[in-house]
Formats: sequence, C-alpha cells, structure tokens
Amino acid sequence: MESYGNQASQHKEAIGKTQYFCITYQENLFLTMTLQDFKSSLTQNHPSPSWSVQLQALWYDGKDQWKQAHDLVDQLDDLASAHVHAYLHRVEEDLWNARYWYNRAKQPEFKGSLEDEWETLVVLFLPKAH
Repeated sequence: MESYGNQASQHKEAIGKTQYFCITYQENLFLTMTLQDFKSSLTQNHPSPSWSVQLQALWYDGKDQWKQAHDLVDQLDDLASAHVHAYLHRVEEDLWNARYWYNRAKQPEFKGSLEDEWETLVVLFLPKAH
C-alpha cells in the first residue's frame, strides 16, 4: 500500500452494525470492506451512495430486488457495468442475453453457481484502500 506519510489519517466510522475502516487522504475517502461486511450491509435499507453503481446493483440483487439492480446498469455501456448486467440476465435465466452482455464486457461466461458469481463480482467491486 502506498504510504501517504503524515497526510493520511485512519479512523473507524460506524454505519448501522457494520464497521467501515476508512483512510482519508486530502479530499478523498477510500473505504475498505470485506465480503462479510458487504453481506451484513444487506440488512440496511439502502446501499452506500459512495459505492460504485456496479456494487450498488449487486447490493440490490443481494436483497432480491432484481429490477432495481438491473435499472442501475441497464443504460450504462462501460465494461464493468456490462459484466454486472450479464450476471443479472443469468439470474433471470435469460442465457442468450447474458452471453451477449458477457461478450460486451469482454468476460468469459461464468460457469459456477449464481452465488459464486455474485460473491466474485462483489469482491471485484468492493472499495479498497489505496
């Protein structure tokens, strides 16, 4: 991890029952969280607005709110959103559409379980300290 010298400060911020470990550097806030932290956040009413749109979509999917998840990434054309979009179509068992979005994301079709893919994507998009 890059050293920020004395300009970096570490602190804990409690949000609900989940602890988020934060590193603040100048005006930027970088959150570090684990898969278990993310799963615990599913008890909350809303995802963190500081998360990427892809992570927010996965959060809604984790709460069985597929339409809300899909609406977040449906009109986006970046590779990361296409990857989540592919997974979401796999959830609804629309494999033709899922394959189309895997291709747009430049990702191979996931061959494991939906739960394994969800966890893989969550870990991929989790905030990480810089």
